[in-house]
Amino acid sequence: MLGRLLRRSTPGSSPATAGPIYRELIERQLAEEDTRKASFEQRGITVITSSGVLVSLLFGIGALVTSAKGFFVSDHVRGLLAAAVGAFALAAIAGIVVNLPLRYSDVHADDLERLVQPRWWGRPADPAARRAAEARVGVLRRARTINAVKGSTLFTSIILEAVAIGLVAAAVVLILTGWWK
Repeated sequence: MLGRLLRRSTPGSSPATAGPIYRELIERQLAEEDTRKASFEQRGITVITSSGVLVSLLFGIGALVTSAKGFFVSDHVRGLLAAAVGAFALAAIAGIVVNLPLRYSDVHADDLERLVQPRWWGRPADPAARRAAEARVGVLRRARTINAVKGSTLFTSIILEAVAIGLVAAAVVLILTGWWK
């Protein structure tokens, strides 16, 4: 990708340009995307952990309550609890998906190696700075696309976890009120 950018022709430029300002902006945006990625992945791990803990508590409480003499669980309550376990499992899977090592792009090492050769090293700075910035914008575009996928998946996992908690709450209400009898 960078090789293609380096072969483009560029009109002459003046000594003082806006390039350094744009470079700083691009680099800040890339740093923010790196931070976003780390945040999504950390929150994905949190969803995995909380879903696992809540399912464990659900089974523990279920074992305790169902051991009581004469306790009967209706099909409605069983259905709610089964759906809750399914939603917790899907939330955990979505949390795992958030942490998949997706292919972020970067400038290829071969392209960078080519730049240190005398043929390219001695060229004017402004066109080189622009081309390097164009390459970094490509990296930024790919990072934003992948982070959007991670963000949507994380959002889905949190919604699934909330649904699962709601299902458990509904089952508990049915058990406590005896409405299901």
